[in-house]
Amino acid sequence: MEPPHAYAPRIYFVHSVLAGPLDAWPEHFAHAASLGFDHVLIGALFAPGRSGDDRIVADHQRLHPVFGSPGPVLDAVRRLASAARERGLTLLADLTLDRAAAD
Repeated sequence: MEPPHAYAPRIYFVHSVLAGPLDAWPEHFAHAASLGFDHVLIGALFAPGRSGDDRIVADHQRLHPVFGSPGPVLDAVRRLASAARERGLTLLADLTLDRAAAD
């Protein structure tokens, strides 16, 4: 008999600051898929405050500058999710909900 929670997702973490602009992400997704992962978890999604700490968000309406996109956050997230899905991956976002930048 199979255990009740036999499926364990294989999650590949990509730190946005290291991954770079939106155009670079399909390559990261392809790499994760080639290694057998089925999910990609991304961090540092939103614009940080003056401290530069990517876990302390200043503006949830702007992407982290490393993405190189001044456009709407939702458009960028849709683009990333679509690129991940094209490679058989589910996009996850690591969000810190209990802190915000004072600025």
